[in-house]
Amino acid sequence: MRKFPFFLGAILISTPSFALEVDASSSELEANDNTEANDNTIVVTARKRDERIVDVPLSISVLGANDIAEKASLRLLDLANSVPNLVNISNGNDSLSVIVVRGVASQSRVNAGFDSGVGVYVDGVVQGKLYSFNQELFDTERVEFLRGPQGTLFGRNSITGAISITTRKPEFEFSGDAAVQLGSYDERRLSSFLTGPIAEDKLAVSIGGFRTTRRGYIINVFDGQDIGNIDSVGGRIKALWRPNSDVSVLLSADYTNEDQLAPAPQPISGYGAVTGTYKTNTNLPLIANRELFGVSGQIDWSTSTDLTLTSITAYRTASSLRNNDPDFGPLAVVDSQKKQDQWQFSQELRLGGNLSPTFSFVGGLYYFKQEVDGYASSTFGNISNVPGFLRGLKGFTSGVVGSESFAGFVNADWEALPRLTLTLGTRLTYEQQSLDFLQQGFPFVAPSLPRETDKGSDTDFSPLVTVRYKFAPNISIYGTASRGYKSGGWNLDNVTSFSITSFKQLRFNREQLTNYEVGLKGDVLNGDLGFALSAFEQNYGDIQTAKLVPVLGGGGALIAVVSNAASARIRGFEGEVRVRPFKPFTVVGTLGYANARFKDYRDTTAGSLPLIFDGNRIPNSPELTASLTGTLRVPVSDRLTLGGRAQYSYVDGFFQDRDNSTALRIPSRDSVDMSIEAEVDERFRLAFNVSNVFNNQVPVSIGPGGFGFPGVGANQNIQLSLPRMWNVRASMKF
Repeated sequence: MRKFPFFLGAILISTPSFALEVDASSSELEANDNTEANDNTIVVTARKRDERIVDVPLSISVLGANDIAEKASLRLLDLANSVPNLVNISNGNDSLSVIVVRGVASQSRVNAGFDSGVGVYVDGVVQGKLYSFNQELFDTERVEFLRGPQGTLFGRNSITGAISITTRKPEFEFSGDAAVQLGSYDERRLSSFLTGPIAEDKLAVSIGGFRTTRRGYIINVFDGQDIGNIDSVGGRIKALWRPNSDVSVLLSADYTNEDQLAPAPQPISGYGAVTGTYKTNTNLPLIANRELFGVSGQIDWSTSTDLTLTSITAYRTASSLRNNDPDFGPLAVVDSQKKQDQWQFSQELRLGGNLSPTFSFVGGLYYFKQEVDGYASSTFGNISNVPGFLRGLKGFTSGVVGSESFAGFVNADWEALPRLTLTLGTRLTYEQQSLDFLQQGFPFVAPSLPRETDKGSDTDFSPLVTVRYKFAPNISIYGTASRGYKSGGWNLDNVTSFSITSFKQLRFNREQLTNYEVGLKGDVLNGDLGFALSAFEQNYGDIQTAKLVPVLGGGGALIAVVSNAASARIRGFEGEVRVRPFKPFTVVGTLGYANARFKDYRDTTAGSLPLIFDGNRIPNSPELTASLTGTLRVPVSDRLTLGGRAQYSYVDGFFQDRDNSTALRIPSRDSVDMSIEAEVDERFRLAFNVSNVFNNQVPVSIGPGGFGFPGVGANQNIQLSLPRMWNVRASMKF
């Protein structure tokens, strides 16, 4: 099936030349591919204002509530295979979200000193740590995927892109929905949403919630327990107050609690090896629990001069608890635990609108404060395989990392000539970071570092320049240059080098990325053909690069040490095409290509000849992604509609290490998802869904493990993609 993405690429590349020959007086791009043309317009807030997606001069994909329901998606990252140049390699672990955008992976570290390079936002509020990212989509209106650095409007830590989730607002008419989903591995999911007025035209409320359980798909042969499960519950409540036609106040509170035994790799050779598939052999369950809570308030005031003043105030907390078995085997050699408690406060104040028919803008001020209380421990077992001087000993790191940032931003559109619009934007950010940490080490293994404080500060200027030309109301071409940055921090994993005597030695600086992009977007043939194509080059500097360092002098156990050690160039393209050859049938194709390679990377820390990685691919960066989706909905009668959906998706292979070693290369993978459904009176819906129809079982992680102890030694571990799963979903609107 490897040839399929290139065939799809030929279709995507040839489409614009056809599109430009047709009548340009078409309708706007639809919000739902299954509705009639002109019924809905996709309105997005990617630039902090309401705009048609076809008018937004940047690479953006949008999936709405119907798309989410049709894909039977539970979580945010279930949508990744529908977005070009976006890959989820989290391996089913919701507290370790690994998101790759245009060949650049977010940091997948539960480490208080790290930040992610992908920004995830819910109703305009940033989710500060990676274990907050992969949230349930039980009350989602739409999800916007913005690719490329979004530093001007979204700020720090959106260097590879931003994902913006918009949840449903309360309405002044009573309505709601409920759904029940049953599936493989005893999946059980209940979700509901209810909204209505409290005071007519003045006050409305909404409440939604979910409960999801599923037993694990991996068997731990050590104790027969199923792992890789889901056990999650949560909800959101909102209140919308409109005292008059110019002012609205939206209050929101949400909560999620999840208990999970995370998917564990399978030792296939060496210590503790087992045969078969979807098996592991560990004496310690991989606990991955998280708890999320947040409250926010948004005030919008529309003035008589066509300006809107918006204030978003939010407070959030997030907790993560993880256990791990570093030797991945059945003996109590060593166990580890990581716990983080994070809180954040953010305040955004912005003003936007039109100053004239040819000039519009949005600008404002932003404040963010965060503290992360982190604790990580490792305990050696009291067994004969462990050297006597280590038996029963416990080492740990503990402390607090804080950050505080202030920013001002502006983004303005000026129609310099008819059909020609110039956009200028900039964001100025000042950031402070602080560290208060200590380490209790092991004799001959890891040093003890006394409690120590450290501070750092940084100032960033993130500009944006865009030129857009409209050939017709719904066809435009654009060129843009933009910049973003990712904060520095401290490498606070267990320190095993006795040459480290201070936490100040563990600090790394920020990284930055500059993006140059051209694109073509359109919606023609009365909504029957829509397309969005772009090509880009990104210069990636001062990359926070991790190298794997052996623990205890070898044996297979490794830790990651990060430093600013490289620069890279990323070149690629991406495209989305939606075609409706006849009214009940829609085809959507996506294609993404990102060639992400180190440009200047020499590691001299070994103390001998430098290790040179110039030209190597960046770790965890697939070059090619593709998908092809067909949706058919046929009205059988005035009341009954039957439908079906099939999606093929492909992710290219990639390397997990900077050496691009064959042993650590993940092979390409593809899958097919299918569903059939019946809908009665546009209210009742019954769907049968199958993911990974052909049960393709390919590795999603490969790596060594173990310790160089007698009877333990090294092993080779592998983890497979999710197996085939099915579910039946019944839903009702009222």
